[in-house]
Amino acid sequence: VGVRPGESPISSFSFGRGFGCLEGVLAALQIPTTLVFPAAWKRALNVPADKGGARMKAMSLFPEVAEQFRRVKDDGRSEACLLALYGLRR
Repeated sequence: VGVRPGESPISSFSFGRGFGCLEGVLAALQIPTTLVFPAAWKRALNVPADKGGARMKAMSLFPEVAEQFRRVKDDGRSEACLLALYGLRR
């Protein structure tokens, strides 16, 4: 994890620390993990690069729970569901 222009070094460090803790827990529990870049899973699922596009794609793929993705702030939820779908298909 590196600091990007306009981001706080402290927040980047906190993110990296949290990621490292999660990675350690998964390793301790012997849960295999695979790191996937967003561009890879979005390309595989034909998801537009913008977060609104991810919400729209999630609503079309999961119409029975589309209500869960309707708000702008539901972008993380929609991306999580799409990433899980990518993992299931691989």
